Amino acid sequence: MPDDGRGQLFAVADGVSTVRMGQWAARMTCLRIEQFFFDEQPISVETLTQLVGEIDWELRGEGRGAAACTLSILWLHADEASIIHVGDSAIYRLRGNDIAQMTQIHGSGRSLRAFMGMGSNVSEVCEVEQQPLRSGDVFFLVTDGVSDFVAEEELAREWVCCKGDPDLCAARILEHVTARSGDDDATVVVVQFLSDGSQARVSDPTNAPDIPRHLLG
Repeated sequence: MPDDGRGQLFAVADGVSTVRMGQWAARMTCLRIEQFFFDEQPISVETLTQLVGEIDWELRGEGRGAAACTLSILWLHADEASIIHVGDSAIYRLRGNDIAQMTQIHGSGRSLRAFMGMGSNVSEVCEVEQQPLRSGDVFFLVTDGVSDFVAEEELAREWVCCKGDPDLCAARILEHVTARSGDDDATVVVVQFLSDGSQARVSDPTNAPDIPRHLLG
């Protein structure tokens, strides 16, 4: 979505494979997140968190317990990065030569302890964090189908090897997953923040099939 003063929002939602409506839950979650920019309420991390809670309630109600997905949101706004996270899809930040995981992993597979569609308890496990941005910060949003096969140091190395090309970096990361026989859904979004007035640079959303194109800057 273009930056018109409201910032840019990126999200990865991964359907839980052990329930019947996992893929539907991921698609519905991403579509509902779009409302954040069109709702009449003032935008803030609080209203975004509230929207996540509403989506969880809707998944629980419409899916009748058969709809669940993970969710990781990165909202870049006013020189600040807001992260909202539920589940095992991870967000990493590369700043200079240092890469760090910005989210916790709430279990995995059948032992997933936090997910969208779990009900009112989601508010207790949903991570909300705000961090100041620096020009050049790079973020990787990945599903567990990527993080289970590609270490965070490799993410950083690929960014350097690709000379800061988000598309090429995302493609090479997915190539590693394929070469290592990754059999889970693999989604990666690479975002670089620039503070010179231009929009964030982001990998092509075709590399992230769970995310509607209009949600990516």
